[in-house]
Amino acid sequence: MESREHFQCTRCKEFASKNYLSVLRHIGLVHAFKADFEVTCGLEGCSRSFKKYRSYRRHILRHHKHIIHQQSFLQAKDLSNSGDVAVETSSTISGSVEDLSGPLDESTTSTISVPLYHDTISKHKAALFLLKARECLKISQTALDELVDDIQLISQTELESSKSLFSGLHSAFLQNKFFVDHLGLVEPTEQILGHKFALGKNGSLKRQNEVAYDIPFFQSLQQLLTMMSAITQSNQRSDGLLSDICDGERFKTHPLFSRDDINSLQILLYYDDLEVCNPLSSPTKKHKLAIFYYTLGNIHPKYRSKMTSIQLVTITKSSNLIKYGLNKVLEQFMNDIRKLEEGIFLTVAGEMKKYYGTILLMSVY
Repeated sequence: MESREHFQCTRCKEFASKNYLSVLRHIGLVHAFKADFEVTCGLEGCSRSFKKYRSYRRHILRHHKHIIHQQSFLQAKDLSNSGDVAVETSSTISGSVEDLSGPLDESTTSTISVPLYHDTISKHKAALFLLKARECLKISQTALDELVDDIQLISQTELESSKSLFSGLHSAFLQNKFFVDHLGLVEPTEQILGHKFALGKNGSLKRQNEVAYDIPFFQSLQQLLTMMSAITQSNQRSDGLLSDICDGERFKTHPLFSRDDINSLQILLYYDDLEVCNPLSSPTKKHKLAIFYYTLGNIHPKYRSKMTSIQLVTITKSSNLIKYGLNKVLEQFMNDIRKLEEGIFLTVAGEMKKYYGTILLMSVY
């Protein structure tokens, strides 16, 4: 039998496989969503590097496609010798190149296509597929439920499979539960700011809650630290030039940020208004939203403005912010900031560390 080398992930050095498709999918699922994503080809001495997974995948198909075809042939030969061709060839060989040739948006992390069922597709990958379809492609939950039902029907009738690809993921409740338990989804919490009375349809007064929605800050912060590998204590320049807030005198003399013996996080808080209606229509300002979000000054400036580096803090109606004030709307967030100033323990990449931090900057747009 022909010998096959092991291909290693050039990002983490921890994943290796004889099948380069497995390495390519691993990079797409695990690393491509990171804001500082950059990968070097490395095949046949190729030194080209890419900052977008889509470009990296196209390069593999155009310049190293023969490696994928050769592996498909060797894998088919192995399966033929073991008598398992009927089970694997339809999913492994025919899908080896076609799985990589479909369109992929730059904001997604792997192929956005309906995966064919085979025994090696895990529930985790099926859940990722559903999450991308809902959040990246903006497919409604109703349409997603119909899609799941149709895929299960095809797998049971056409592919004659007794197993369900979306077992335990066939409803919105089960999907959200899996996203929270296994994919690290952080759900918002409702904060009641006060009450108001409004006229109902029958003309009677109805009491309504005026609310704000908070994203649990520590969970959000832990997710951000896990995603970002380019976290530094400071982004100060060594040549004396001013290019970042870290180069200012206030930062250099700050009691937390000036210390090198602790992990200090620089919270950059932003506020912006969002008009969700046509600005020329009558409901203007009625449904206007106030949005607070943050990023970390510890992230390199070239990655700081990417969507994956920006985390939502609180969202409420602008009228609620005017009525109840900033202290009331950001009450939970500021309580968490005070705890962060005293130090908290967070588990990042399987390692528990103590972090300190506070708000370095607040910007209003």
